[in-house]
Amino acid sequence: MKFLESMTLTDWVAWWGAILATLVLIWDIIKWKTSGPNLKLSVLTDMIMATTDTGVAVPQSEPMIAFEVVNRGTLPATITQVYFWHKNWWQRLLRIKPQVAHVVHKPEHFLDFRLPYPLEPGKIWQGRAIQNEYQSMLEQGYLYACVLHSGRKKPVSTRVKMKPSINNNSD
Repeated sequence: MKFLESMTLTDWVAWWGAILATLVLIWDIIKWKTSGPNLKLSVLTDMIMATTDTGVAVPQSEPMIAFEVVNRGTLPATITQVYFWHKNWWQRLLRIKPQVAHVVHKPEHFLDFRLPYPLEPGKIWQGRAIQNEYQSMLEQGYLYACVLHSGRKKPVSTRVKMKPSINNNSD
């Protein structure tokens, strides 16, 4: 404890300044790493459109896969592509990259959300794809939906899961 007893007021102030400056530097690094666009992708299967944006009912027999992308970050991003990729159980187990990606050329859009789409912070982009084109991949392995955007090199992806079928067995 002789070290603490020999410290002057100037030494204490210097240590306080060094510790405080280090904490501020760490906080700035955290803010820098977490700033920018932060997209969240949600995907739902077996969706059927009931109405359009004008409120008119649309007859539709094909189920859709619906996407919703929300920008929860601090900066805008531009959504450039939406695509699917598929892995079998053994490819997923061995972490083998998929051989084929299926680009959704024109997501069945509503409310005029065409790609590329600039997505401001706090805004939502919605799109759809016809589920029958991806049904076999949904049933035979793992299907992932991905969104490429201008804010990061790595795409935002999520697994597309089938809804459990509803059986109305009345006895």
